[in-house]
Amino acid sequence: QPLAYEIVSGSDNNWILRLHPVAANHPGSTQLADQRPEAAHPASAEGQPVPTVPGPAAASGAGVVEGPTGGANPPADLTLVERTGSPSREAASHNSAGAPAGGLAAPVELRDLAVRQEAGGLAIEFLLSGPVTPRLSRLDSPARVVVDLPKTVAVTSQRRIAMESGGAKVVRVGVDRRHVPPITRVVVDLAQPLAYEIVSGSDNNWILRLHPVAANHPGSTQLADQRPEAAHPASAEGQPVPTVPGPAAASGAGVVAGPTGGNNNPILQPQAVPANRSGSIQAADQHNEPPPPAIEAPVLPSVSSAPPEVQPAPTVLKPATSKVTGLVEDRTGAVIPEADVTLTDQANGRALNTVADETGHFAFRQVAPGKYHLRVETQGFEAVELPLEVGAHPTPAQRVRLQPANVSEEITVSARATADPLSSDQNASAVTLTEDGLLRGLPTNRAEPLAIASLFVDPAANDAQGTKIIVDGVEDNGVDVPVSSIKAIAVDRNPYSAEFGRPGKGRIEVTTRSGSTHRFHKRFEFTARDASMDARNYFATVNPPRSREWLEGEVDGPLPLFANKATFVLSGDYLRDNNNNFVNAVTPLGRESDTVPTHRRTAHLLEKTTVRLNSLNTLSLGYTFSLDRYGNQGVGGFDLPERGWSSNKRTHELRIQETATPTSAFLNQVLLDFRYRPKQSTSGTDAPAILVNGAFNTGGAQIWQSTLEREAEFQDLASYIHGKHSFRFGGLVKSRFIGDTDRSNFGGTFTFSDNKHFLNHSPLQYTVNQGDPRATFAQHEIAYFLQDEIRLRPQINLLLGLRHEFQSNLGYHKNLAPRIALSAATPSGRTVLRAGVGVFYQRQPVSLEEQYLHLNGAERQIVLKNPGFPSPGNLNSSPPSVLQIEPHIRAPYNIQASLSVEQKLATQTSLTAEYTMLRGSRLYRLRDINAPLSATGPRPNPNFVTINQFETAGSSHSHSFALGVRTKLRRLQLLARYTFSHSIDDTSGLSFLPADSYDLRGERGSSEFDQRHRLNVAGVLKLPHGFNFGLIGSWHSGIPYNITTGFDDNGDTIVNDRPSLGNPNAPFNSFGVDGSFVGGKSGALYDGLKYVSGGTLFPLSDPNSVRWLILPEPGNVGRNVGHGPGGANMDLRFTKKFMLRRAKSKSETTREVEFRLDVFDFLNQTNFQNFVGTLTSPHFGKPIKAYSSRELQPSLRVSF
Repeated sequence: QPLAYEIVSGSDNNWILRLHPVAANHPGSTQLADQRPEAAHPASAEGQPVPTVPGPAAASGAGVVEGPTGGANPPADLTLVERTGSPSREAASHNSAGAPAGGLAAPVELRDLAVRQEAGGLAIEFLLSGPVTPRLSRLDSPARVVVDLPKTVAVTSQRRIAMESGGAKVVRVGVDRRHVPPITRVVVDLAQPLAYEIVSGSDNNWILRLHPVAANHPGSTQLADQRPEAAHPASAEGQPVPTVPGPAAASGAGVVAGPTGGNNNPILQPQAVPANRSGSIQAADQHNEPPPPAIEAPVLPSVSSAPPEVQPAPTVLKPATSKVTGLVEDRTGAVIPEADVTLTDQANGRALNTVADETGHFAFRQVAPGKYHLRVETQGFEAVELPLEVGAHPTPAQRVRLQPANVSEEITVSARATADPLSSDQNASAVTLTEDGLLRGLPTNRAEPLAIASLFVDPAANDAQGTKIIVDGVEDNGVDVPVSSIKAIAVDRNPYSAEFGRPGKGRIEVTTRSGSTHRFHKRFEFTARDASMDARNYFATVNPPRSREWLEGEVDGPLPLFANKATFVLSGDYLRDNNNNFVNAVTPLGRESDTVPTHRRTAHLLEKTTVRLNSLNTLSLGYTFSLDRYGNQGVGGFDLPERGWSSNKRTHELRIQETATPTSAFLNQVLLDFRYRPKQSTSGTDAPAILVNGAFNTGGAQIWQSTLEREAEFQDLASYIHGKHSFRFGGLVKSRFIGDTDRSNFGGTFTFSDNKHFLNHSPLQYTVNQGDPRATFAQHEIAYFLQDEIRLRPQINLLLGLRHEFQSNLGYHKNLAPRIALSAATPSGRTVLRAGVGVFYQRQPVSLEEQYLHLNGAERQIVLKNPGFPSPGNLNSSPPSVLQIEPHIRAPYNIQASLSVEQKLATQTSLTAEYTMLRGSRLYRLRDINAPLSATGPRPNPNFVTINQFETAGSSHSHSFALGVRTKLRRLQLLARYTFSHSIDDTSGLSFLPADSYDLRGERGSSEFDQRHRLNVAGVLKLPHGFNFGLIGSWHSGIPYNITTGFDDNGDTIVNDRPSLGNPNAPFNSFGVDGSFVGGKSGALYDGLKYVSGGTLFPLSDPNSVRWLILPEPGNVGRNVGHGPGGANMDLRFTKKFMLRRAKSKSETTREVEFRLDVFDFLNQTNFQNFVGTLTSPHFGKPIKAYSSRELQPSLRVSF
């Protein structure tokens, strides 16, 4: 009798064929599979459930299946079972074509055709509303190229386009509505033999290219044009569509040869298109030219019943699985190793992940039939997502070509597109944080976006202004963009690049995102916390109130008015932070511990529009606004509440960038950047400042400064690849115009040696500034470079670079900075050896010129020794003090050399060992060239008190050895680095004054940032069910601090004199001292044994240890011999993500909600700072501040 039937998967490898009576109201509808947990709907070759339609038995023994309209379809609904047990592909395909229309998605629209002349041929672009996989075929009699667009309906008004050149006569469009969903066919009638190819265009568009046939090109597969916007399309099987010209076939149907010359891929073969079929294509025009050929149903195998007396052999139907393999390449055809590959099932959203190997190949095994999204992504390239259909038969290998990332995002893009492990910008020691990896998964204080990256910066590689921050190719000393707009942060990438002024370990590169060309994205995040979530600070008597709110949002996507040629990003954030600082001082009235509220308000806004002017040029326009307001800063430690000051800084930035790619080997980027930055700092009170060394500070902060900075920068950078050479060259011109008004210390400052002198009203000195506080100046900078990266051999790469930079306010301009880097790999490629050396010049900071113009005589600085208090006395009784710049000052420079070994332990796991030497020469320092020759002697120039001179006479040496490991597994991404280092210098920076301006030998000591041991770990673990876990761990040894007497013992008006060790020339065992007074002077006991063994002064902790007495008089104690304890910190992030809707096409957006909980200082370990080195201080050898204790920060992120 008539039965409805269905086939469903059973347990293990079994299948179940079910037959059941037809319901009275069910005259032929598609049956769904059983809903048991182990059952799954099988998918046909088109990805649709296999329909089951009952019908009467046919006389031939094969059932005739009634379609949805009651008509008889070919007897193919019974799936043909091969001896291997896998169902016939053709039968499954036919079944899906017979599925009722009500279960299918709406067809894609062919909205328009665009025809243009191109390189002696034609380019026909199909403008589509959604993703379509075209089928390409040809007909040779008459000569035609045929493009079928499945599941597509043509709504374009252009149904016939006559051609006058390009080798084609006419382009016609028709729709075959007999198929459900319909098929649109585009036919191009040719006037001459043409080679043809179809490539993907922007968004969902496809481009059919026709061009003359080369004489030596009788039928090979054509590659797509190598222009940036062109990409090789994938067919339904993921293969590039081959295009083969050839003579007319006798049958009238062209046969397209596969890559090996065979014809073994049914998807890549052209459909059989007889020349005598017509009428099924509904063309808009009725000309006498032959209409487009009809689209025939695929030829299906017939099914015949066995004779009654002969029983057919039993068959076993195995579950259909397939293997998906492929190759990842760049646009030049070079393989891309270690790309992330994801295969996502469209039906249930389940994803399989793998990583391409060193040869660019990837593989997924035992993939069930169905429709999938294949996504390939890697750093430096645009991600590609292709539709892929897996059937019962083997799936042909995929060939995925990636295009370089949008060069408008980052002007520092490398010229060499392929991720070559030997390339200079692929060093394994680099740290890269991306939004889809560590950057988003790690716990972060949103107000400090560079905190994580700063852990991997080497302070020895910084210049006088600190770490260089490079945002989208423009240098600055901070980040003024919203946190949500940051796409990636990198440290130590390409350390010897001639494009940059600083070494890799001394700069942080920030890249902002660009808008999506396919869909709109909206992201919002809210963070809030208060004191109830925080542990009490070590120096707080109670846990004071605190509140912090953070709001950020971003919208990006295509600009609809520019026909898919423009994108935009609009991003912003706002921080409201009410915090506290803690006073830990000793006044004449006793110890004072106080909590002082502070506040901070920040806001950032970024708008960036990127327009593709044509296929070769891209224009980017950006505007950035930032606001930073701080209130009651400068309070805490020794500074009492009245010392607070406030600041307000705004930044307006306009950026214009044009990128041109005239050929696939040449890239040129031009950038114009304009900034307008007013800032102001003011004290809370104008009262004179009172500083009591090592005890407390009160009165006004004596800060009042207003600055307006206008800046313009022009850059032109180019990349050119020629054979084994990859050139990078260009230059920049930067002009700054500064207007500054500085009334700081116009109210005066009293300095006391200790509390005893404060009670006696006996100041050590009094300083005050008078005169004109205004200064204006301009500073111009010019830099240019040339760099060539040469592939000497397949396993050897050489980088040669030369940079020249100079400034308008430096007379010496011969600042040539050569760079060289060599990398070599073993034949297996698993071990890479790198070596490099380079010269890096520092630029003169704007602040140096500002101070010089203010204090070179325009302002009169008065210094009185032993003045009265509170009235200092006659200010005209003392000569002025001035500041000057050394007449022949030159730019400081560093020489860095390094040697490293990179060992690949697994596909995405590598170990790095690196030694780095850094030497600094002609470093900035201040020196009083008018200091008295003795404590009571006269000054060389009696017309002035101090003549402080900026000069470049300092030096430094740094040696470090680092071990690093990084891995990226399926669920774990981990980065760890241990560094053992030692840094020595004789200057602490731009405004550093030595204790003795005539004897600088005592200044050579450990650098202020010197840490012998540092271990930093960052990792993200992806857990099941949408849970993620992130960790940042940092462990380090202590940093040194300077020890001073608290007096101006040498009479140079600078209270930085260092003490003397008691009797340093005596035998070791004679240093034991029982009392704390020698010669009536108060001293401090230190551990002599530790000093002898380690060269560092530690407070006495063991009473049985040999004791040394430090005397408070000028002596032999070196700079930075004090040493604080080490520290440890661990921050955690817990994340739970809820997927509301997963994107199934380019036009859709994934909707998700993410809950986060960040725990800062999870161990709740107190980490101290600001150790006191003044011998006269009650806090000598102790800290007066501590970093924040444990804090909890919940947040909510919504994306749609």
